Amino acid sequence: MKNFRKRLSIVALLLVAIFTITACNNNNAGKPTSGKKETAETQIVEERKEVDKFYSFEFGENGKVIDSIGREVQLPEKITKIAVAGNPAQMMMFTIAPDMLVGWGSEPSESLKKYLPDDLVNLPVIGTFYGKNASMNYEEMIKASPDVIIDVGEVKESMKEDLDGLQEQTNIPVIFVECMLENTADAYRTLGKLLDKEESTNRQAEYIEKTLEDVKEKRETIKDKITVYYGRGDSGLQTNSEGSIHAEVINFIGAENVYKEESKNSQSWEEVSMEQVTLWNPNIIMFLNDSIYDTVGDDPVWKDLQAIKDNKYYEAPGEPYDWLGSPPNANRIIGIKWLGNLVYPDIYKYDMVKETKEFYKLFYHSDLTDNQVKELLAKSTFK
Repeated sequence: MKNFRKRLSIVALLLVAIFTITACNNNNAGKPTSGKKETAETQIVEERKEVDKFYSFEFGENGKVIDSIGREVQLPEKITKIAVAGNPAQMMMFTIAPDMLVGWGSEPSESLKKYLPDDLVNLPVIGTFYGKNASMNYEEMIKASPDVIIDVGEVKESMKEDLDGLQEQTNIPVIFVECMLENTADAYRTLGKLLDKEESTNRQAEYIEKTLEDVKEKRETIKDKITVYYGRGDSGLQTNSEGSIHAEVINFIGAENVYKEESKNSQSWEEVSMEQVTLWNPNIIMFLNDSIYDTVGDDPVWKDLQAIKDNKYYEAPGEPYDWLGSPPNANRIIGIKWLGNLVYPDIYKYDMVKETKEFYKLFYHSDLTDNQVKELLAKSTFK
């Protein structure tokens, strides 16, 4: 009887082993067992390194690169002409290599034109590839004949397929470089290497790294969080949630965004009610530039809010780009210094005239006077 039980146990174990092997084989049916494309592209995205949190960009041999979403792209030996796929890339290319641009993603604003030579102002508008106002003119893009089309920013769903499609339709190499707030310096270094602008982009990257490290140290000393509402639009009631790429600066300096609803699109602006803003009762109200700032103090809908009564409402500087995140790119680096200084002046003790002049020279190729800086800050730091 004892031997019978022993033999029965062995048979049972064999059956379990057979079942397990069969199940594994069935689960793997139809899946590629090998393949360079799977390794080079898909796994780079799926196996994001926890150490640095961000997607890598790799330079290979003979002009081949693997961009930040794992796409292998063949680039020409030397890049002299570039086009952009969206507004974040447009802004970044203006700061890195304006002489290489063959066109604009969107028409430069009047405030941006003040910083541009005539030959850049008169470049054709080719249009943007992403966003609700996407308007890329493929014929104009092909006519401009750039060596590469560059997109930067946040990774989007279906981006790999989208950019592959753009590349196929234009027959122009398309690359994506991830650029979130905390890896902005890495993005600058990547593009500097790509465009042979390493000397200048290394200076920019060092400035960014120094700024982020300094802000992180100062942020650790904050004990009481100040609440902030960030609004735009004709009513001032369009806002961005905590975690949004457009509102990232608020939390980065150690303040608290009153709007915390999770959005399906981290770049979207969402409409809220005045009743909700009243319930939030923020310590500070921050408006996007070209807002209702000038009239809100006398507006019966807004004037009873405590932040309005206390004169704790401001408008973010917006020339040539909004300092809080439209588009969300290097403009946020001066934005975190400015917002920190505004919200926590005892902690972020920056001389904003000096800081602004340094940033604008390094990134916008412009020497500002003290009066020009004070005009930029007239609706925020300077009253």
